[in-house]
Amino acid sequence: MLAAASPRMQFDIATLYLISSAVLALSAVASWGVWSKHRDDGWLLCWSLATGVSAVSLLPLGLYGASPPVEVAAGSVVLLMSGYALAWESMRLFNGRRPRRLRLVLFVVLFALVLGTSAGIGATTPQVASIASAALAVVAFMSAYEVLRRGHEFQRMRQAIAGLFAVMAAVMAARAGLAWLAPAEASAATFEDPLGGVSPLAKTACVIGLSISLMMIANERVTDRHQRLALTDELTGLPNRRSLPVHAERFARRGNARTRLACVLMMDLDHFSRLNEALGHAGGDDALVWFAGLLRQMMRDDDFVARYGGEEFCALLSDVDCEDAVRIAEQIRTRLAAAPLDSRGRSYRITVSIGVAAVRDGDIDRALRAADQALYVAKARGRDRVVAEGSDSAEARAADD
Repeated sequence: MLAAASPRMQFDIATLYLISSAVLALSAVASWGVWSKHRDDGWLLCWSLATGVSAVSLLPLGLYGASPPVEVAAGSVVLLMSGYALAWESMRLFNGRRPRRLRLVLFVVLFALVLGTSAGIGATTPQVASIASAALAVVAFMSAYEVLRRGHEFQRMRQAIAGLFAVMAAVMAARAGLAWLAPAEASAATFEDPLGGVSPLAKTACVIGLSISLMMIANERVTDRHQRLALTDELTGLPNRRSLPVHAERFARRGNARTRLACVLMMDLDHFSRLNEALGHAGGDDALVWFAGLLRQMMRDDDFVARYGGEEFCALLSDVDCEDAVRIAEQIRTRLAAAPLDSRGRSYRITVSIGVAAVRDGDIDRALRAADQALYVAKARGRDRVVAEGSDSAEARAADD
């Protein structure tokens, strides 16, 4: 069922299969090691299983030569298909899709039944080898397609991974076509692999490239995840104060940042300590989460909003002047005041004070300070209001005291 080699080439091909099996086994161990440290990446565990099963499937070809007993060959090719199917499933999980374990089992069982039926109805050894190789080519192509179909991150790396899967698919497709043209009288003991040692060499090279690429992506994803956690407020899910310099740098890198219109809003929930006394700290948390959700709804895609600290929030509005920013701030204030918070079976009216300042010459830090000063003025004037920068600084100091 699997390919045999001529006596002259048997030792070399057997050695190549042993090397390929060893490489797959090392990939399985390395992938499992990375997964064991970051167990959220289930796709990496699936890849470890895929390479481990494939390593076992190639081992008989290294131990027996390229023409093992028929029973061993049959088990080997079914295991190899299991490895290919698990690789396809790992790419599905990599893209965030739901696992389909039962479908994988049924797929492999169907593959085994097709091969067994083909041999049972009189298909020649080359024909059975061709059917098996064609099926493996299809699954490898499906893996390449899966990598590209939903990819929005690591585009260049995804293209490289898809290319490696495509090479594996092309090798197996070529093997399928050439095997079908082999003499029909060839038996399992005399059928020669039409690609010789090309197949194990290509698989080994592709597996090395795939394993390195996938583990690099896994490490980058973990690094990105840690960065997001460090820059995200745990309670509200909004960016936190530490994310402001990062966003300010991105804003500065955009074209014409010095002349681009932008404004900063500094927002503070009024009398928050009283809310905590009335509803408890759990109610205070509910208020923060609720207000964060309101801001998400009202901000545009290009706007940036963060929890600045405690009950204070800030927003950077792009492509608006101060007049428009005041109008947006008023919309936030009135909408919040018109919708009381329902928490723990109680209703509580929440208001917010907002300071507004324009970003001049791309200086976001200055705008933050000016908006914060305007916020103090809003509080000094009785809260539940919007104040733009430039109000009486003495009044702001009085509010601060």
